[in-house]
Amino acid sequence: MSDSDILRLLLIILGMFLMPFISKKLKIPSAVGEILYGIAIKNTLSLTWHNSIVVNFLALFGFIVLMYMAGLELDIKALKHITKKDAFVFVLYFAVVIAFGFFMTKELQKPIIFVLAFCVTSIGLLYPVLKEQNMINKPFGLKVLILGSIGEIISLFAIIIFNLYFKFGFSMQSLIKMVQLGVFIVLSVLFLKLLKLFLWWFPHLSEIFLKTGNTTETGIRTNFLNLIVFVFLSNVLGIEPILGAFISGLIFSLSLQENENIKTSFGIIGNGFLVPIFFIHVGLSFDLSAMTSLDMIKNACLVTIIIVLIRYLSSFVLLFSDFKVKEVLIAPMGISFPLTLLVAVSQFGKSFGVLDDKSASMLVLSAMLTSFLYSNVFKSMSSSLHKY
Repeated sequence: MSDSDILRLLLIILGMFLMPFISKKLKIPSAVGEILYGIAIKNTLSLTWHNSIVVNFLALFGFIVLMYMAGLELDIKALKHITKKDAFVFVLYFAVVIAFGFFMTKELQKPIIFVLAFCVTSIGLLYPVLKEQNMINKPFGLKVLILGSIGEIISLFAIIIFNLYFKFGFSMQSLIKMVQLGVFIVLSVLFLKLLKLFLWWFPHLSEIFLKTGNTTETGIRTNFLNLIVFVFLSNVLGIEPILGAFISGLIFSLSLQENENIKTSFGIIGNGFLVPIFFIHVGLSFDLSAMTSLDMIKNACLVTIIIVLIRYLSSFVLLFSDFKVKEVLIAPMGISFPLTLLVAVSQFGKSFGVLDDKSASMLVLSAMLTSFLYSNVFKSMSSSLHKY
């Protein structure tokens, strides 16, 4: 490793250490602070970043781990308690959101990937907000978390479909890849059932997957094995490896119910090291010169507005669920700050070749705006709801 690579790593790790404290002072999410740090060091230091193999690899691996954790952290136990009526209504709600997303994209004459930008939902920031508000175990907080979890699953499968469309269009090859995807999902479900059956017969072996705190950390090692196997399989099938990572995390979460220990331990590695590198790398890729363009800022504000607008336009559907009328006025705000997945869409757009650096940077700016504005508005609205 060269001296310059060591210096780059030092600067990144320094940012990882400092930004949680600075972000807390500024009252912004840590991920936003890390992106801003990446922007700052790129534009103030005379270092080249794009050709650093070490930083690029760690950032990609951080992205893969982030998607694995997205699957791992979905509250499957909460999803099991949802009624069939609510499940149907929540899925219908996101179908209407997607319909509005297509309509807005067509009306504004934007590239089709903006449907994803307008519609993706992520609980990466929602979960800590609910926890901070002591709402995670309250009926309203649980319903919003379930709504967000269903939205995140739909969002990730939508990304898979868009991935196939951008790579192959409407063609026989695309159909073949869809069949391969179906096979991948069937094999994943089969693996899940076999794993559950195996652990039912040999419950003591679940420690292999869950054991932490010992010198070998077999639980962490097994999780990384699970992650890399699915990344490899998805790559062989021509699916984005990052989406394979999400599916593998989801399967682990579905298979092993008593997994809080491993979530915490894996989160220490992910949130403590690899994921911050990804967000700092996003900042390093940010086209700051685009910020001087009034059109870019207007577009970022427009995306920010449309994200919340289409969720509120669709909110009439939630009246058919167990949400109260007052809660229907607040719930859409809780799923309007999809920081991690909106950043992911910007990175996918660049890799698909459908977004240039300026457009990708515009979506990153929108992700930061939604996470700062809407998370604080949601906190205020939900606090007022529970005063009465």
